[in-house]
Amino acid sequence: MIQNNERFFLSASVLSLPIKYREVIILYYYDGLSIVEISHILNVNENTLKTRLKRARGKLRVLMEGREVHG
Repeated sequence: MIQNNERFFLSASVLSLPIKYREVIILYYYDGLSIVEISHILNVNENTLKTRLKRARGKLRVLMEGREVHG
């Protein structure tokens, strides 16, 4: 039950991200695509995608840590 709650919160947190961060998280982690593949799909430079992925992870980390404090 707790694990399902964590998954739900993580999914909700991903969906709350701005689209440019959300799409790279979904394509990389949920769809299992590589940075190169995502680059071709979105027509975005690979280094830009790496930066977006890093920033998205940071935003998710802050959201998850906030939940631990409040939840």
